[in-house]
Amino acid sequence: MTTRSWIVWGKRIFVGVSVAAIVLTAVSDDGSDTVPPAKASVQAPLKSAVPQKRLPEAAHVELERMTRPPLPQEGEAEIEVGNVFAATSWYVPPPPPPPAKPAPPPKPTAPPLPFSYLGRYEDAALVIMLVKGDRVYTVSVGDVIENTYRVERVSAGMVELTYLPLNIRQTLSTGAAS
Repeated sequence: MTTRSWIVWGKRIFVGVSVAAIVLTAVSDDGSDTVPPAKASVQAPLKSAVPQKRLPEAAHVELERMTRPPLPQEGEAEIEVGNVFAATSWYVPPPPPPPAKPAPPPKPTAPPLPFSYLGRYEDAALVIMLVKGDRVYTVSVGDVIENTYRVERVSAGMVELTYLPLNIRQTLSTGAAS
């Protein structure tokens, strides 16, 4: 016999035994679905090594204290209840940005020229007449006025002065084209 025929015969035997078991179970069934009661075994109670505490009798419950207060009737003051459906946000806003650093102070500049042009004349050198308030100054190139301004250059239509504390050059218009 080959291996294949052994497998076929084994299956046939298994199916036959299964059918016989089902038939025997169905025939021996007396129709009752109850389980027979188990036999009670009598055993002496065991003693525990640890003594057991006796539980107190049922505690007295004061039911009067557990009653709710009566609901307010019409016309009586009602109990105020907040909005139970109010939105709760756990968002914490970020801290404000640090204050901006103050801008650096502007560079110092020379004040506006306090002089106005009065006129000019030529002697041995070119002389310019400037007015400041009630005072009249006659100056030429290189002169210093009140230790504050120095005459740098005189040209047609302008006089160039240097503000000495900051070494800034300023020009004063003379109004003449030549």
